[in-house]
Amino acid sequence: MAVLTTVLTANGYSQVQAQQASPQVRQMALYMVRFGYNGTQGGPDIVVNQGDTVRLTLISNDTVNHDWVLDASSPSPYNVKSARIRNVGNTTTVELVANFPGTFKYYCSVGAPGMTTHRQRGMEGNFIVNALPSADLSAQVKTLDDQVQSLVSSVNDQMSQQKAALDTLSSQISVLLALSAAAIILSIVAIALSISASRKKTDRVS
Repeated sequence: MAVLTTVLTANGYSQVQAQQASPQVRQMALYMVRFGYNGTQGGPDIVVNQGDTVRLTLISNDTVNHDWVLDASSPSPYNVKSARIRNVGNTTTVELVANFPGTFKYYCSVGAPGMTTHRQRGMEGNFIVNALPSADLSAQVKTLDDQVQSLVSSVNDQMSQQKAALDTLSSQISVLLALSAAAIILSIVAIALSISASRKKTDRVS
């Protein structure tokens, strides 16, 4: 899986585009200011593909707290919230896997009760997850199926080897039991012959 890095500086890109269809690790940086990301009010569109791993480095460029949130209030099926940071140069990171396609709002959740929040002041942007084409999904399903089949084949091979080893051990045990039985019979015969010889000797003495 390739790693794609995009740095969103204060005067940089207004949008991060997903350039490849297959899942990637996408590393990005966002500057947080009052009241926006990337040096302006609001925030850039972050565009990724379904299945991408997104690593965001958040850089404070302000003297008040800011964070980065993508959750049910976005609204979205994600539940991601960064630590709050303040003062120029401080950083924090968040990471998520973009499993759910759609367009969602990321935002800053800072705001005292009863006062206008940073989000209400415009500190939000679009987090856009492109759905994988059906061909890519089919390819992923086929790859997963191949992996499962390979695993099943490997397990079957191991079971066959274990069965062969057990069969060999069973045969060896059978041979040992037969030899043990033969040895016992020979011992009994030897004892019987010894007793018989002793009796004959006693009879001659008498």
